[in-house]
Amino acid sequence: MHMNDVTAVLGIEGLKELDRLKRHRTQLQAIYKQEIGGLGGSPYLVHVKNRDAVRKVLFQHGIESGLVHKRNDIYTVFGGKKLNLPNMNRLESTYLFLPCNNHTKESDVKKICRIIKPYVTA
Repeated sequence: MHMNDVTAVLGIEGLKELDRLKRHRTQLQAIYKQEIGGLGGSPYLVHVKNRDAVRKVLFQHGIESGLVHKRNDIYTVFGGKKLNLPNMNRLESTYLFLPCNNHTKESDVKKICRIIKPYVTA
């Protein structure tokens, strides 16, 4: 595919902000790790008790959360859900991704941590 000049200029200008944005996300992830632990990453991953209830609590506070990925074996191209994946079966209803993006502030992360801390599992 051929990139047009406008797309190229947007990409070049965006690269100028990359280091600043990476530092910002690293700071947010450090707060999450310090406050609630979790598994980290570039969206921030935690395991919680009763994920659906926790998502409702977060939503009531105006906080988005997500599941980001669904397990691959649920798709028919892979033959449908496999029951012989004990770790995936155990974890699929507990993981939750918390906001960790360019628009999230440190104060937002601290608020999220206060709200979610009682639900986070090891």
